Amino acid sequence: MSNSIIKKILNQKAKRFRGAFSDDAKDLYFGDDEKLFHAAEYGRFRESIASDFLRLFIPRYISIGNGFIVSSKNERSTQCDVIFYDGELTPLIQDDHNNQFFPSDSIKGIGEVKSDLTQRELLDALLKLSKTKRIAHEIGLGSVGSNGDEYSRLHFTDYAYSFLICNKIKGNLEGLGEKIEKYYHENGVENQYRHSFILSLDGNALCYKSKNIGVCAYPFTFGNDDYPTGNPTHHISTFDEAITAFAQLTYVALTSQQRVIINWVEYINS
Repeated sequence: MSNSIIKKILNQKAKRFRGAFSDDAKDLYFGDDEKLFHAAEYGRFRESIASDFLRLFIPRYISIGNGFIVSSKNERSTQCDVIFYDGELTPLIQDDHNNQFFPSDSIKGIGEVKSDLTQRELLDALLKLSKTKRIAHEIGLGSVGSNGDEYSRLHFTDYAYSFLICNKIKGNLEGLGEKIEKYYHENGVENQYRHSFILSLDGNALCYKSKNIGVCAYPFTFGNDDYPTGNPTHHISTFDEAITAFAQLTYVALTSQQRVIINWVEYINS
């Protein structure tokens, strides 16, 4: 019975999120001529309602922000729509214009929030996301797990979780997973930098399916650190199933990651 109640709450929240993301955003920021009149506020509105929805199923010690990821090697990402980070162990780094910068060690997940996408636009957005994930993959030499263990991102459970939420993916989605895999291959994107989950609010989703554990957020074969040919893409085509998988895999991916004590001096001296 308790699972049924939780599922009802999740579905209610998800449907409200879809309504706000698709309809409310259009009513507020598009004129009668269907032209967007305030792109920046429109983007912030979508990111805000996405963050509110995500808080429903992420652990309490994970905070949600937006801004830039910086590594101890002084690499910096472009601005990220959604950043999951350890809210208890991450220092607040903010400039005089309220732009926030997050050490790559503390990044637990990154996300892009989009409206309607053509399949070409989706591919380009995923490539951009992979470049951000590459920076988030960096760990300072002196950083350690909060339990005192050595910390790295060599094990798949410590990879940053990456996702894309959009209103709709246009066109026939048959074979889309294979198109994405081919695009990654053509652009030299290694498996550990590929997306974890794509959620389209029209009821479609893309993740992966492992022969060992079933539906998962990991695009590679388990138990091998050489990043071989990965798990096949798994397409979900109903809204309830897509939301359930997104909530479950997001929670599992975030809670599976070690917590880390950052080597703050390395960032300062980089």
